[in-house]
Amino acid sequence: MSKPEDSQLFEQPLLSQEEIAKRNEEIKKHFISYGILTGILAAMMIILLLFTILSRKSWRNGLREEVIQVLEQEESSYKVGDWVKLSNPFTTSSAVYKISEKGNSNKWLYAIIIRITTLYGPAGAVYVYDLKSDKAVFMGFADIKSDVVKQLTENSRYSQINYWQKRIPSILKGSLGEKEEVKQ
Repeated sequence: MSKPEDSQLFEQPLLSQEEIAKRNEEIKKHFISYGILTGILAAMMIILLLFTILSRKSWRNGLREEVIQVLEQEESSYKVGDWVKLSNPFTTSSAVYKISEKGNSNKWLYAIIIRITTLYGPAGAVYVYDLKSDKAVFMGFADIKSDVVKQLTENSRYSQINYWQKRIPSILKGSLGEKEEVKQ
């Protein structure tokens, strides 16, 4: 058997023109299918993003109402103000609101509602933080019936409640920054 010359190997096409055209059509169909799938996924992501952006305000208002409810249950004399933007990773599981004592609108405090782990699962705990004294005080749990609150508070008093009570000053002090300190 004779060995073909190098020039003969390159002259012979591996695929015929018809086969090349057929494969190009198949590839074209696959690109169209992938393009449609990518477009559907992109549209779904945009819709999810829009719903998230549109629901932010109602989420903040709902948490504000929870804070008001807890403060009223504790018979405190606080007036809840505006939402405060945090510049740290805790924004995914907490919200901060300016509050003032009803008789003294010059002194601003902060109410923070933060998701903590309890024996009954995650629960929203409300704390009041004073930037000047650098102390946080536990006020109660949000959206839990009064029968369970007492038991939940007693079970969590020395673990999660105290942990967050000590942790909140460092979170808020670093996040609120000097700008808020000057306002006080």
